Amino acid sequence: MINNIEIGKRIKERREELGLTIQYIADKVKVHKSTIQRYETGNIKDIKIPVIESIAKALQVNPMWIIGEVNIKEMHSAEYEQVTYLSNIYFQGVMKWSEDNF
Repeated sequence: MINNIEIGKRIKERREELGLTIQYIADKVKVHKSTIQRYETGNIKDIKIPVIESIAKALQVNPMWIIGEVNIKEMHSAEYEQVTYLSNIYFQGVMKWSEDNF
């Protein structure tokens, strides 16, 4: 997984590419505007799986691309459920490893 700053750059790059506002993404994700701003700047302490997945869905990208695990950026809505399931499995493994090693 890439660092929080790189994750934020990917989120902001895609949002701007689509011509969307931070407020629009925040409304779609159902979080405060400042939360999206913190994700975009990398000033978020704990990256949350459901938030990354919701941001990815709003931006029509693969959540695994956001975190730097795959190079496949765009995704069709039919693919979203499968990728979301796989990203949940991946994140659970990362979290378990972190808990066991820190």
